[in-house]
Amino acid sequence: METENPLSTQRAAARKKIRKRAKKLAKAERRTITVEQAARALGVSRNSGYQFARAGLIPVLRLGNRLLVLKAPFEKMLRGGMQAA
Repeated sequence: METENPLSTQRAAARKKIRKRAKKLAKAERRTITVEQAARALGVSRNSGYQFARAGLIPVLRLGNRLLVLKAPFEKMLRGGMQAA
């Protein structure tokens, strides 16, 4: 008769905990997207996306050197409810 390895039981429990946490995080809605994602949504290149962001044509939040596109204003802009500066 084979006994169950306590280490494998611990690993299985850890994997289950990680999967549960990942599901919870996946449900949380992010309020920002990357400039690359915004550029894809606009159908332009990554470089053009960054040029638009620097020019103020895409609503961004600057965190240090990082640019994050604010999702709600960006989606409003795509719907035509926001004029470019």
